[in-house]
Amino acid sequence: MSIASRFLMLWVFFLLPTLLHRGVTKAARSDFVAREVTANSSIVLQAVLYVSSYAGYIDTIALFQDHRGKFNLKLIATNHASVSPSCLLWDAQHGNLYDIDEYSTPGKVISLRVQQNRTLRQLHQFSNVNGGVSGAFYTDAQGRQSNRALAIADYEGSALSTFTLEQGGGGMLFPSQNFTFSYAQDDEDAGEDLLSSQNDTFALHRPAPATSLASAISPTNKQDAPHPHNVVVDPKGLYLLVPDLGSDLLRMFGIAADSIKLEELPPFAVDYGSGPRHALFFTSNGSTWLYLVSEIACTITAYYVEYPVNNHYPLLFIEVYKSSTVGPGRVAPNGTAAAEIAIQGDKVYISNRGDGSFGPTNDSISIFSINGTDGTLHFDGLHPAFGYAPRYFNFNKHGDLMALGVFQKHESGCKLHQEAILVLVERDVETGKLCSAPVASLALGVPDQVTWIVWDE
Repeated sequence: MSIASRFLMLWVFFLLPTLLHRGVTKAARSDFVAREVTANSSIVLQAVLYVSSYAGYIDTIALFQDHRGKFNLKLIATNHASVSPSCLLWDAQHGNLYDIDEYSTPGKVISLRVQQNRTLRQLHQFSNVNGGVSGAFYTDAQGRQSNRALAIADYEGSALSTFTLEQGGGGMLFPSQNFTFSYAQDDEDAGEDLLSSQNDTFALHRPAPATSLASAISPTNKQDAPHPHNVVVDPKGLYLLVPDLGSDLLRMFGIAADSIKLEELPPFAVDYGSGPRHALFFTSNGSTWLYLVSEIACTITAYYVEYPVNNHYPLLFIEVYKSSTVGPGRVAPNGTAAAEIAIQGDKVYISNRGDGSFGPTNDSISIFSINGTDGTLHFDGLHPAFGYAPRYFNFNKHGDLMALGVFQKHESGCKLHQEAILVLVERDVETGKLCSAPVASLALGVPDQVTWIVWDE
């Protein structure tokens, strides 16, 4: 190895970490990576990850791999555009990142441009309903890219908000529709659902939260009001599905054929008190299934999806499987909250916060296999999360790496502190198994949860 190469290796592995404290300028860090590291044949920049946390940061993190196959995560830039970024939506076509801020008042959506050196530059800022936690891009029902929109689930605001995206990738958003939901606590008929009109309220017939089964199950009172938590587009691009954790409903919206306008449809009621959080569609052999994770009940439910004659009518869901997220016949320990779901190949992965399956500070990731014929699931087992309170995780494009945000505890003087950690775990693409130990990790220097992870490859 030449003297120059040895000097570069010394910089990357010993001196670069010193530069990566948050006080170092973004340009100095990212220019070093772009100009020096990627030019070295023994160190390859595999990907860049954008990682948000409730601390108010969006970190740009580089993933390197050396000639021996060893992975290394390095912080190269930090952006503090919002108070509490809860969701990051990546528009890879235009190199824009959309930051949904949960706890700002009023709510905010911020568009950011990824620069050549991988730092983030704010483009625009928009007002939104309070409590945005998740979102999805969608087009009109014909799939035309000239009609693109962003839909946001507003947890605290009990709403679904939509924005039209500026053509050409300029990052502008134009408010389109807002659907607000509320309980009708004095309704006598608990089995009947009423459909609201746009910009009106959705009246859900159910007992008052103070006396409901849901309140007994949920001591944190997550069902004190409607709380939309997720937005999912069906595989045909005809519907938006919105799991409402507070109302035990899958809210449905038909997408117009020639615009991004939504038509509110009758919702689908799930198990009372279960708290539906996140869902994903899956297609196989011409059939479609939906996999729903419920936070309060800690269950994974599979539904066969039947399409009506057109999307002016709601989807029909037929349950084909249900299990605890920690395995069939088991009950999640008190305090467990099922969080996120991902499908990679024919495997379903679910993060379980607070189950302590691998120790007091080591929660779990559940793995299930999908039967491509009938949509049912087979429980493959639990895998350590390498920390506690795993919330968000995401796989790279090839499916052989999983990035996961957790907490770990460490001692500082006589006190025990928690710190957010980004963990990188290898995945066998043939079997779907996760490796028994992380291949890399990075302490983020904040005591708040990792909320979202985006891979830029």
